[in-house]
This record gives sequence, C-alpha cells and structure tokens, in this order.
Amino acid sequence: MSARIFILSIFIIGLAFLIVPAARYLIWGPDLDVEPVTIPDDSETGEDRELEIVRLLGKDAIPAILQPEFVSVSEADQWMSPEEGVLGISIGGEDRAYPVSMLSRHEIVNDVVGGEPVAVTW
Repeated sequence: MSARIFILSIFIIGLAFLIVPAARYLIWGPDLDVEPVTIPDDSETGEDRELEIVRLLGKDAIPAILQPEFVSVSEADQWMSPEEGVLGISIGGEDRAYPVSMLSRHEIVNDVVGGEPVAVTW
C-alpha cells in the first residue's frame, strides 16, 4: 500500500509542475509583470542561472503608514502580548516602538523621531 501512495505522490508532484505555469497564466493573464534576471554562477561549471522575478502586486499596492499614531504602554498592553516583537528607535530623547505585526501589513512607516525624518521598514 505504501508503494502505491509513493507513486501517487510522485505523480501529483509532477502534475503540479505542469499545471502551475499554466495556472499562473490563466489567473494573471499575459500581462503578468515578469522580469527575467541572470544570476552569475560561481560554481565550478561557471554557468549562469536564468530566473524570473514575478511581481504579483503592483507598485504601491501595500500602503505605507504616513502619519503614525501612537498609544501609551498601558493602552498597548490591552492588545499586544508581552512576547510580541517591535522595532524600536530612539533619537534625541524621543522613543518609538513599531509592532512587527503592523509592519508586516504595511512594510514601511514614514515618521519623524527627535526632529529627524525616518523610514522604518520590515
């Protein structure tokens, strides 16, 4: 029985390799933003690798936070866990903490800390 499952698994994986490129074309169409790139190979063969960078989201598809609003530590304790990660910055005596969970949805925050413009990215 396990040999049949193994053969079926190999068949499904092989089928997936055939279907994925076709599905990509059907879902996103011929206008999919694909950029070919060449990666130099530093191995003994010296052969370059040809790859594609596929952009699923268009330019500015993930909105930046342009005017962040902050809460006190006691307010943040109501919706954040003590183990939750933050990116912290301190400039000119002014401290900020940016929750990683929020940065994961926006990827960049444009802010001013201690009178200095900063871009916080994740």
